[in-house]
Amino acid sequence: MKLNAILKEEAKSQITEVKRPIFLGAQQTGMQTDLYIGKTQVTVRQGVVQSELQVDGPISKEIEDLVVGVRVEVTLNESVLGIVRARGKYNLPGDALTIGTVELYITGTVEIRCYGPTRENALALYELIRSGKICPSDAWDKSQIVGGPDRLKEVEHELKETKARLEGAMLHITGLNAEADLSEKTLRQFQQDFDEKNIRLRQLARTLENTSLLPWISRSGVAAQIDAILDDIK
Repeated sequence: MKLNAILKEEAKSQITEVKRPIFLGAQQTGMQTDLYIGKTQVTVRQGVVQSELQVDGPISKEIEDLVVGVRVEVTLNESVLGIVRARGKYNLPGDALTIGTVELYITGTVEIRCYGPTRENALALYELIRSGKICPSDAWDKSQIVGGPDRLKEVEHELKETKARLEGAMLHITGLNAEADLSEKTLRQFQQDFDEKNIRLRQLARTLENTSLLPWISRSGVAAQIDAILDDIK
């Protein structure tokens, strides 16, 4: 779980930089710059000043008055949850300012993000989502699905559809491969014909160059021989 306090814009003016060496074994490899407000470490993420929090315990007095909200970020495997979370937007009952989202990270894994003006409410919404005790106010796909026979039937249906799409894609790929093979054969035949005609034209040129009868050979006769070669008349 990542739990971060989001600080006011004015927090940037209170940041101090502390440089420290980076070591690989006993060898110093460079310097790293850490950011602090007083003795509280902070980071700047997409232009927003943030500070990592613990799940419980007091918030540092140095940033307490600068906090405008708290964000919770968790990546969970649905097999661990034992229930499939509906993708969409969530709201904490009784607190319109505390909102959350559930998004697909990779197959079988979701990212849960909650944000609210207080740490307590952001964590409360996260716990509701995690335990499956709340449905989205704005669902992005299907309604919340609890595990069991209905879920099994749905998975079987999704698998059948996926298999059909895969078979269609494979047929399309097979057709493309056949077209590519045909194009390659056509290109090879064209190259072979070109090479043969090139050889025959050069042979004709050498014959005309070496013959003593050149003055008596008509232009129309030479043209006819060239046309015969180009038209592949042997």
